[in-house]
Amino acid sequence: MISYKPLWETLKTANIDVLDLCHDAAVGSETLDKLNRDISVELSVIADICRVLGCDVEDVVTIVHGRL
Repeated sequence: MISYKPLWETLKTANIDVLDLCHDAAVGSETLDKLNRDISVELSVIADICRVLGCDVEDVVTIVHGRL
């Protein structure tokens, strides 16, 4: 399962508003909805978010391993 919990923590730590991030990274409302619901998005979106925040991928997304 994908989790964007690191993204929300990174934004909070950097004191960056999610709407400012969406504007700067050209993230649309549908993509923001996916991020909020931990649904996968294109890697290019993650790369754009990382570019804007000046961070690494692990500061935005993590894989949560569950039982099989």
